[in-house]
Amino acid sequence: ILERFFDISEFMIAYFDSNFNFIRVNSAYAAADQNHPDYYIGKNHFELFPNEENQAIFKKVLETGKPFSIIEKPFEFPLNPERGTSYWDWSLMPVKDIENQVIGLIMVLSDVTARKSAQLDLEKSEHRFRALFNQTFQHVALLSPDGKVTLINQTAIDFTGVDPIDINGKPLWEMPWWVQNLEVSQLMQDAIHEAGNGTTVRCVHPITSKTGEIATMDITIKPLLDEFEKPILLIFEARDITDRVLAEERL
Repeated sequence: ILERFFDISEFMIAYFDSNFNFIRVNSAYAAADQNHPDYYIGKNHFELFPNEENQAIFKKVLETGKPFSIIEKPFEFPLNPERGTSYWDWSLMPVKDIENQVIGLIMVLSDVTARKSAQLDLEKSEHRFRALFNQTFQHVALLSPDGKVTLINQTAIDFTGVDPIDINGKPLWEMPWWVQNLEVSQLMQDAIHEAGNGTTVRCVHPITSKTGEIATMDITIKPLLDEFEKPILLIFEARDITDRVLAEERL
């Protein structure tokens, strides 16, 4: 059973004595540093991988006999700083004798650096998107294909005074900023239906600001299509053209 356990290739496994010296590692553990499993036998873990925080964790498991587990724990190799920061899911389990005394530890690790890096890249991308989304002068909202609001930018919030919580998940044509009449509501429903069928729609409609002023908006609703040419998202953009309309009326 122990041999089969150490043959697991999906995880790195190391077995230590009570002084944290290696007794045995599996091939996956050794391959991570391009070594042979025999290389580690008798060496101290914290001489090879010095880390005060991890050493304190090892000591606590040794003293209490309670297992420890953590996910995505960052680690930097002090002896090889060029390797940068890596991330690990790992567990530490006590090995006890017949008198219930801890005589060793087994550590099971999984390198999740690639997963964590992808997550961090996604978070950075999300931050960049949020910055761009909220800093634009145009009113922007993201809609489901059937026209329900999923996200609205800060420009639209500041102008209309709506609370995103109150409008999230509601149809665009029911938004409180529209000049309240059935014609506008029906026109917006028709525009959403057309955009939901994959067509970019452009129209002009008045909206009401939080101070009660009426603004004329040049509106575009664009479908974002998947690889099968089906809309997965609608992008609502509205640009205030009130000054231009008033100038044209004066002329």
